[in-house]
Amino acid sequence: MSIEFARTGDVLKIIVDQETPGGKDLEQAANSILDETGLTLVSLDLKNCFYIQSKALASLIAFKKNAIKVGAEFVISNVCENIMQVLEMSNLTMFFLRLMRTSAHTNRKNLLKSSLKQTMQTEFLTS
Repeated sequence: MSIEFARTGDVLKIIVDQETPGGKDLEQAANSILDETGLTLVSLDLKNCFYIQSKALASLIAFKKNAIKVGAEFVISNVCENIMQVLEMSNLTMFFLRLMRTSAHTNRKNLLKSSLKQTMQTEFLTS
């Protein structure tokens, strides 16, 4: 697993470069937040992750808790549908309120909204 840290001002972006995050590397990355000062946002980028091990869920919670300890907000970005489903089944999506979904999920959501809107308009016009 490769984890890259990129800090720009008061924003720390953590990029995980592996298909299946988990294990000690992710745990160590979560703990490394505690060494940072002056942060307002910590962003965990899962763009290259398509599956998540159950042990990694504990690390995600540690990221959130450690970000709060240093006075920063924590977000997860570029979450694929598989990982989103795991978070939803684990009831963790509420823990990561500003969780950002992938464009594929957003497109699917927008498509469903559009379809529902068209159905409602059709029913209105035909009634």
